[in-house]
Amino acid sequence: MAKGTYKGSKSKTPPTPMQGLIRAVAWPIAVIATAFGCPGAMALPVCCLIARLAARGVEYDAKDPWGRARPTDLRGDASYRKARNWLSDPNVLLPTSADAAVSAGLACLSCLPVRGWAGILQFLGAYVWLQAFWAERRDRTLTAEGRDRGIRQRRTKWARKQVPAILRCMLPAIPVGVIAAALTGLVPLAFAPALLMSAIPMRRAHKAARRQADLDYQAAGLVWKWAEGMDKAVTKGRPGSVMDTRRGANGEWLFTMATPSGAREWATQATTLAFAPQAQADGLDVGFALDGMDERHVAVAVATTDMPDLGALMDDGTGLAARMIIDEVRVGACYSATPGKVSGLKAAATRDGHVSCRSFDLNGTNADWSNIDGDWLKGSADPKFGDWMGAAGLVVLVDPSGHGWIAVDDDWRTMEFDEKACARLRWPKAQTPRDDRSMAAYMEVLQRTKSEKAKWSTAASAFKLSPPVTLRYTDETTYRAERGWSLTCLPMTLGGDGSDVTAWMKADFRPVFGDSLVADILPTRSGNGWSRRILDYVHAGRAGNMSMPDALRDLDGSGPAERLLARVLVSRAFANTLKRPAFVSDPRQCLKDGCGTLWRVDVELFGGVTAADARKGESHVRALAGADVALWEWIDDSHVVLWAGDRIPPDVSDWRSGRLYGKAMTLRLSQCWAQAGAVSRDGRSVETAELGPGPNGMVRAVFTLPAGLSMDKADAATSTFMDAAGYGYMKPFDVDAPGRFGLLLAERDPLPDRLLSDWSQLDPSHPRRVPFGLKDDGSPAIWDVSKTPHLLASGTTGSGKSSVSVTCALAMLRLGWQVAVTDPSKGANDFRPIRDRLIAFEDSLEGCYALLQWAEGEMKRRARLIKENGGGDFTTLPDGVRPKPLLLFVDETNSLLGEDERPLPNPNDDPELENANIMLKWRNGLRHNIGLRLSHLLTQARSAGIAVLLGAQQLKAGSLDALPAASTCKEMLGRVFLGNGETAGNISTAHVREANRMLRQAGSMPKGRGLYEPMGGGLDMVQCWWSGMGDDLVANAKGIPVAEPIDLSDHMPVRPDVVGAVDEPAEEAIEEDLSFGDDFVL
Repeated sequence: MAKGTYKGSKSKTPPTPMQGLIRAVAWPIAVIATAFGCPGAMALPVCCLIARLAARGVEYDAKDPWGRARPTDLRGDASYRKARNWLSDPNVLLPTSADAAVSAGLACLSCLPVRGWAGILQFLGAYVWLQAFWAERRDRTLTAEGRDRGIRQRRTKWARKQVPAILRCMLPAIPVGVIAAALTGLVPLAFAPALLMSAIPMRRAHKAARRQADLDYQAAGLVWKWAEGMDKAVTKGRPGSVMDTRRGANGEWLFTMATPSGAREWATQATTLAFAPQAQADGLDVGFALDGMDERHVAVAVATTDMPDLGALMDDGTGLAARMIIDEVRVGACYSATPGKVSGLKAAATRDGHVSCRSFDLNGTNADWSNIDGDWLKGSADPKFGDWMGAAGLVVLVDPSGHGWIAVDDDWRTMEFDEKACARLRWPKAQTPRDDRSMAAYMEVLQRTKSEKAKWSTAASAFKLSPPVTLRYTDETTYRAERGWSLTCLPMTLGGDGSDVTAWMKADFRPVFGDSLVADILPTRSGNGWSRRILDYVHAGRAGNMSMPDALRDLDGSGPAERLLARVLVSRAFANTLKRPAFVSDPRQCLKDGCGTLWRVDVELFGGVTAADARKGESHVRALAGADVALWEWIDDSHVVLWAGDRIPPDVSDWRSGRLYGKAMTLRLSQCWAQAGAVSRDGRSVETAELGPGPNGMVRAVFTLPAGLSMDKADAATSTFMDAAGYGYMKPFDVDAPGRFGLLLAERDPLPDRLLSDWSQLDPSHPRRVPFGLKDDGSPAIWDVSKTPHLLASGTTGSGKSSVSVTCALAMLRLGWQVAVTDPSKGANDFRPIRDRLIAFEDSLEGCYALLQWAEGEMKRRARLIKENGGGDFTTLPDGVRPKPLLLFVDETNSLLGEDERPLPNPNDDPELENANIMLKWRNGLRHNIGLRLSHLLTQARSAGIAVLLGAQQLKAGSLDALPAASTCKEMLGRVFLGNGETAGNISTAHVREANRMLRQAGSMPKGRGLYEPMGGGLDMVQCWWSGMGDDLVANAKGIPVAEPIDLSDHMPVRPDVVGAVDEPAEEAIEEDLSFGDDFVL
């Protein structure tokens, strides 16, 4: 080995160690000199001083694990350091410590052989040497083994609280010393006893300091032994001095060690793992932790590898703290946490004479209590990631007030707690039951919180969520249903990591909690809004809950449990349908018990989700919630009300209130509009504004069009709407409000299939109001001649158009009208039984011509009469002057207005063909003249009290265009169209679309059923009266006086001349049986 340098010398030659020899010769000199009365004690400090100056160190021929030079000759090095450090601190000479009294007392005794001035030198020499000696004894670094351990016993200073004891010891010694000095003449004896006795009360403190130094010395020895046993240092700096060493009852060590290079490099799992093999070779475990905020010291914990009895361990706070620190290093490293010192262990409870529970603090760790609770105490038994102190079988809990609890087990009710002492350690907002505020209940809550949070930590991590920070057991409520099942609602508080309740509502926690039936998250109200950090956890396990419904259709009743379950089912359905969960308020059962289920639920939408999105997902929501029916009440874009259950009863007695019934019915219709496609772009459908009873057993409904939806689109959806709503009949009506329309609705056609004439409805005081049937709204169908001067009765074959004409004629006869009838096509056979009540009955073309000629003349006569009587119209004529009103019925108008076939070709001038062509031309001329007269009557006869009733087979669109001034004529006509045929030509153009809809709705119609369109009015479905045929018709005409026929001979047309002597027989009317069969007879 190459030679090194030597302590105290620049030479590389080994020095001669003289310090030991010099210090050794001091004693003989001191004894001999003192024996001869000289101050020999002065030799002791003088020789020690010379040895200090002459001291030479040993060779530094080795290195420690940190690369620093060190001697192999540790004893020689210790001798050198003792010499060089002699009286290095002059302050030890000051009498501030009890050792000064002992030194002074012994120095006095050393002066007994010496007299005079030499005694003073003797005293000084002895005192200085003794004080230096005590200081050397306290400094453990001056030993061979302790050179690096840095252990120095603290000097025992005087204690003020020991003054009474010191005085009690000194007072008896003073007179003894004085007497001894007086008897012997030796003055030092007067002081020596009192000085020596004064140190006795401080002996206990001196022993405690020495024991502490011994413990620190042994603890430092363990660390140095393990550190030097490693091939390479694991820290940059060497271990420093050790202090505050405590020994546990089961072989544990707990001490603080200085770390000149910084504490953090020691308080790591890597350092602990590096020391572990060395410690385990001695049957020990070791751990390093930060000592609070002190960056220059670490807490070192050492414990035996064998676990002691838990009861004995809990009794020993030191051993418990040491083992907690060792395990803290392990569990903290799993979560990148720096371990901190366990402190403040206080007994909180006992059981069977042993401490069973303690509180504690942690100082120095970078893990806060929420991290410890969430990560370190998950309830895991994994060897690496298991709970803190879980392997030891101990229970660790986190208190929300910011400290921890450790207990031998979780049987809290068998422990005797110091309630008064623990009251200061409890969290003031503890979630203990209101009827039990004991510490046992408090610890049960903490234990449950730990268990639940461990579950929530696992559950939340699966959805990348942070577990809740508070479980509010004080507000936990269990709801029990009448059928035996129950739900528990536990409020929880989320942390401030940015997550909110909506993220939790999307997760399905049922598999995590033992495959529970219910494990759902619901939001809670906060003022007028919703809390984003406080939520309700609703849970129901399988045990005892197998009867719990899982669908709204099966959830009857209205108790708190049923309402909560309904809320859970609806919330879960929305969360699994929409991109963001909806906030569901407390539901309400709308139906009475035993009448089915229909829940009304307020739903608020967030995160860009609109009511249109909810409407689009209706089928999914309904299926997930287990509902057979669903209604939507639109409040605004972010707020809807869902009505869902198994049925919507039509009987109001099944409902809990009439208001709920009415609202549900309106929503049902609105829902049907949505199903029919009458929906705007934003998802809003036609909504029901009013709903109530209508006429004739129908329902009266007023609807509102949403913005962006046209009336045409709503009309197009009407048929589908009716199918969805279960209505077979609909009649629109006008609503005096913009954006609204009304419908009368019925499940079936409200009109009877057949209806006899009801002459009781005739009002002689209003002869111009002619009832002829029943409208679908239950009101009579009336031909009001004052508003509709003329009427067209058309229809398909066999529809009953002739019978409605007969009915109108009979009604007008009863009201005092004159009636004239003409039908040159079929002979007016329907009127033949009552022809004697008519002023004219013309069944030929010539007769028709003559009647129209007369009628036009009568119109002009009446016009002159009105003029002669001051003007006005027919109704203003005086009673004695005014003639009876006149009805002119012209049947088969469409045939009458058409021409016969064209003339036949006659190239050979055949007389018969020529005569046929002459008569054809003549008849066509009559038809043209009849059309002209009829046009005059339609356009001018209104004010003359003449009404025209036209009968026709089903007209075509242009059939009436053959009339002169056809457009004006058509404007003067009301329409009755019977049967289900082509409406164009039979109904005014403005109402053709609605007429077609009504006919499609009616389908196959009974006789007498059709459409009535008064002039300038709407369109109604009517059932016309049946007045009978033959004898029945005559019976219905009973009471009507026989009329005096008018003379039409002057108006008959002259026949044309024919070729030759051929006499053409007069044209006779042909009687035809136009009976519609027995099925039209009541």
